[in-house]
Amino acid sequence: MQINLKWHLTSRLLLLIMLMVLIIAGFGIHFFVAGLNSIQFLGFQLGYFIASQGILWGFVILVCWYASRQNELDDEHDITQGYGSQRQ
Repeated sequence: MQINLKWHLTSRLLLLIMLMVLIIAGFGIHFFVAGLNSIQFLGFQLGYFIASQGILWGFVILVCWYASRQNELDDEHDITQGYGSQRQ
């Protein structure tokens, strides 16, 4: 029963939050690139900079946040990662 609850929370975290953020960041920002290109940032047009570099950093931050939240869910439901786990 506890594993089913944990799986439900994990799938909800993945589907509702992660996928929505990835879709918005990956596709939504490109609709505003033309308007942002009038602003310069570090010598580049801001739209280009966000589309090429900012989204990559956003994805890295999102993955780190997801791993942290998943570890919190594991701790809340007292589920370990198995034999040889490095978490303490």
